[in-house]
Amino acid sequence: MCVPRTHLPVRVVTANQCGVCGDVYDSQDGRCDCIPKPPGAYAIGSGHWPGVSKLIEEMGEVNQVLGKILGTGGDRSHWDGSDLILRLQEELGDVLAAIAFVQWFNDLDPEAIADRRYQKLALFKEWHKAGNKLPPTQSEE
Repeated sequence: MCVPRTHLPVRVVTANQCGVCGDVYDSQDGRCDCIPKPPGAYAIGSGHWPGVSKLIEEMGEVNQVLGKILGTGGDRSHWDGSDLILRLQEELGDVLAAIAFVQWFNDLDPEAIADRRYQKLALFKEWHKAGNKLPPTQSEE
């Protein structure tokens, strides 16, 4: 038996009510949160330097944790009860993931990056060994 159209449930959509999920939304771009927004330039998923904004964000989070370590005088325990060493490890891992993403999706040469990494690491080790005796020169930076 065929059901007449008049007996089918009808979803009445009002202004600012999503036609997909039915939620009422209040956004300036006129779209509900259930509808994905296209990525902006530099974001993961974009075609223009994808992942760069994520890398910057993750580096900022490392800076925040390092600032907390400085603020505690080097103590690993923060006033909020968190372990700053664990937080730093997590954030450094996030930065390394973001670096790998940017390298991969922007066709950057991994060998050139690795070569530079090892050159810079050797220089940092020299500076560390010398302590405060030898300040880095402009050409070493």
